Amino acid sequence: MNVYEEQEKLLEALKTKKLVLFGASECALNTIKECSNFFLEHKIAYFCDNNKQKEGTLFRNTIIQLPERLVEEKDSVVILITSVHEAEIRQQLKNLYIVEDVYSHHLLRDSDKIIKESSQIDDEKTMEVYNLLQDERSRYVYQQILKNRKHKKLTFPLDIIDTDQYFVDDIFKYSKEEVFVDAGVLDGYTSFEFIKKVHAQFKRIYAFEPDGISCNKLAQILKSQEKEIYEKIILIPKGLYDCNGVLKFHTLGNGFSFINEDGNTQIPVTKLDDCVSEQITFIKMDIEGAEKCALLGAKEIIQRDKPKLAICIYHNVADLWEIPLLIKEFVPEYKFYIRHHTNLFYETVLYATIE
Repeated sequence: MNVYEEQEKLLEALKTKKLVLFGASECALNTIKECSNFFLEHKIAYFCDNNKQKEGTLFRNTIIQLPERLVEEKDSVVILITSVHEAEIRQQLKNLYIVEDVYSHHLLRDSDKIIKESSQIDDEKTMEVYNLLQDERSRYVYQQILKNRKHKKLTFPLDIIDTDQYFVDDIFKYSKEEVFVDAGVLDGYTSFEFIKKVHAQFKRIYAFEPDGISCNKLAQILKSQEKEIYEKIILIPKGLYDCNGVLKFHTLGNGFSFINEDGNTQIPVTKLDDCVSEQITFIKMDIEGAEKCALLGAKEIIQRDKPKLAICIYHNVADLWEIPLLIKEFVPEYKFYIRHHTNLFYETVLYATIE
């Protein structure tokens, strides 16, 4: 089912059912704007949220209910997930036996992008990347991603999903001296997963987050950590880019904030090459489409240290080939792997290692 067909199915269901937005957050506010474009804002019956303290309160003048309400009304509602924790919410709903009429906010938010980019795939360049991939799993996943994006799909096959995003066991090995760069640290989730993966045995974490709201929240979270962990995490309130300066930024206080010339604020950006002097062993990037620019700003470190790389390559369709080929140009001996970590079009990650 392509994005057109999913939208039609959603709109058809809403002729007889109520609309519920699961996630009373900034993501929901953006989705409401998209709903208005589809003339759906008046169909919103209530919000659903896992935070029990929000139950009965109002969000945008609409009441918030707990998920138990959905069990009672599952045959009469359409659920639009409006949260950055979409995979977890889908599993939660599945555990409640709610699988029908559940949609992603990306269906409204990114439909135009999905349609536009479906015709922009470079077959010659993608074949070049395909031939660089080290294992059959990577080649199969890459083929399926390209096929589904060409066919304007929002939902991808379940058999291409892998767990352990950024820390795939059969690709990376770790030492007790890891220096981890977390570009797009957001709420710290990935950095804390890294700490668990290395059993808290690491040298340093450089955490980059340009969104002021997210950065302030994380600063408070870090203060609650054990001193021996807290002292090894350096939070840097900047974005990584291919230059040092200030750029316009659309801040949302969540994982969807991004650099944009029409942004509602400004942020400082820096080249990683000019910001970190010690040897880097691992770089992760999930920075809403700025990955290629950030890699250009980290060229010297990548060539010098040859760190493990876990780079998101789904924000722009061209990233699927431009980023692997750029890194190959930097360090020809890198070995490449690709994994995909949701059943939707996002969370495709390129892994690179010289081991």
